[in-house]
Amino acid sequence: MVNYENKDLIIEEFIKSFGENGFEGTSVDYLAKQVGIKKGSIYTHYSGKNEIFTIACEKILDKCIVAIKQLLEVERDKPLDEQLFILLKTVCLESDFLTADEIAFSKRVAILSSSELLSLVDKLLAKYDNFIDDTVSRIFIDCAKQKMLAEEEITSAISVYRMLLENLYIDSLANQNCNEKLNHLWRYFWKGVCS
Repeated sequence: MVNYENKDLIIEEFIKSFGENGFEGTSVDYLAKQVGIKKGSIYTHYSGKNEIFTIACEKILDKCIVAIKQLLEVERDKPLDEQLFILLKTVCLESDFLTADEIAFSKRVAILSSSELLSLVDKLLAKYDNFIDDTVSRIFIDCAKQKMLAEEEITSAISVYRMLLENLYIDSLANQNCNEKLNHLWRYFWKGVCS
C-alpha cells in the first residue's frame, strides 16, 4: 500500500534540501532519512531524483497559478490597469503565497546549469508562461475594448509588459527590493500605454 503522506513528505523535503543544497547536494539517502523511511521506499513512490524534481517544480508552479487566479478573481472588478499592476506585484512578491523553502527552491532553479534539468524546467514553465500570456492578453484586449489602448498596440504592450514582468521577477530572485522599482516602472509603462 502506498503511503501518500510519505510521498508528500518526500516532495517537501526535496524542496527544502534542493533550496539549500541544489540538485547534486540532495541525495535520495538524505531524503529517506528526513522522511523516516528506507531509501528503497522512495523508489516505491518515484523513479528517482529527476521525477521528484519535476513534481516539486509542478507543485510550486501550480501553486503560483492558483494564487494568481484567486487574486485576480478577487480583484476582477478593479480597473484593468490595476489588475495588470496587481499581477506584476504578485509575481514580483511571490513571498505572499510561497513558503521560504519554495522561494529558495525557485531561486536554485533559476541558476541551474544542468542542461537535462534546464530542459525539464523549460517544458514545465511552458504551462506557467501560457497561463501568464493568456491572462495578460485577456486584460490588454479588455483595455482595447474600453478604448484605453489602440487595438494595433496590443501586441507591443503585451511584449513590453512581459519584459517588465520578467525583469522584476529576476530582481526579486536576487533579493532586491523591487517594490520601488515596480512603482516607478509601472508609472512610466502605463503612461506609455495610454499615450
